[in-house]
Amino acid sequence: MKVPFCRPYLDKTEKEQLNAVLDSGWLIQGARVSRLEELVAKYVGSSFAVATSSGSTALYLALLACGVSAGDEVIVPSLTWVATAAAVVQCGATPVFCDIDARTFNIDPNLIEERISKKTRAILPVSLFGLSADLPQIMEIATQHNLVVIEDAACSLGAKIADRYCGTFGELGCFSFHPRKSITTGEGGMIVGTNPQLETILRSLRLHGLVVDNESASNKGNPWQMADVDKLGYNYRLSDLHAAVGIAQFDKLDGIIQRRRRIAAIYDSELADLDMLLLPITPTGYHHTYQSYVLQLRDEEKTAASAERLEQARNRLMVRLQEAGVATRPGTQAVHTLTYYRQRYGLKEWDYPNSLRALRHSLAIPLYTGMSEAQIEYVTGSLKAACKQLSVNISRALTTMS
Repeated sequence: MKVPFCRPYLDKTEKEQLNAVLDSGWLIQGARVSRLEELVAKYVGSSFAVATSSGSTALYLALLACGVSAGDEVIVPSLTWVATAAAVVQCGATPVFCDIDARTFNIDPNLIEERISKKTRAILPVSLFGLSADLPQIMEIATQHNLVVIEDAACSLGAKIADRYCGTFGELGCFSFHPRKSITTGEGGMIVGTNPQLETILRSLRLHGLVVDNESASNKGNPWQMADVDKLGYNYRLSDLHAAVGIAQFDKLDGIIQRRRRIAAIYDSELADLDMLLLPITPTGYHHTYQSYVLQLRDEEKTAASAERLEQARNRLMVRLQEAGVATRPGTQAVHTLTYYRQRYGLKEWDYPNSLRALRHSLAIPLYTGMSEAQIEYVTGSLKAACKQLSVNISRALTTMS
């Protein structure tokens, strides 16, 4: 059996929505984009939502709208997809990396304050793998130090703490609709917030810096009038074709999340006895959406030597699963280990030990809405068999060493 790592959940409704756009003849930033924005804003309880061409451009525009610029510092987790840190650099600012909580994979709020300096302008927490970061504590820190919080909620549409949705704690929240996310538009992103001034800035920035009030002047009886440009802007619009897919997907969102949580619960139950693995956790009061189901090899020693041994064991485990037809991936990147950031900012691998271990010891196993019960059973069975074999090999190696 072959089990892919991920697969978007699509049916005939996406085709119907796409055909309607093609029949309309309006392909770029029209009624479908506006409708998707309305759906997202209503769902999370924000005052507005601004669609963008990707989650990465959403982060960049959000930082720009909040005034992040050259000379500023922005605190980001060291374990995240590179787009989080890249958006900061693109603004001319400096990403200041912060280590993660080893069990949640999210930025450790207890380490944030020691990274705040006179240059710090914002905190950019990531809610990774579908689990909200500790946003209440992060907001308290930001308030004490007069900092802006911009949420990278790319993986976490629908995630909550109590009854409050991820993406709505900070000044702005950014989502991604990449195919690995719970719902997809192919490529696309969304920024949510409550400040009307920021909404105006964002809508202008994504459309070449046009003064939004003048954008439709030709439709008000002045066909000769072109919109003014009062700032440097970008073409980061979402097309109606992408938005049409998103609208069809959005109707399924709650069902998609429910199914993903159900698969995660099966994994939790079936894998609970594998002592060598740490399963993902959900803190009390949190609602996990499981964009990914990420395991870690247990490291009791927490030494450089044990980290290397476990990395080799993790790699062998992934190869065994690949041979069985089960696709896996490491959780995500530890950005401070990537050549560009390591060289530019003089970073070392062990500067952020929890992030480094998460990079080297994690593996995400298949989890997507359309998984069959047979596929779920095959994944758990294959993982158990691979862990058993790995355990035997480790025991033999230790016996030989002694």
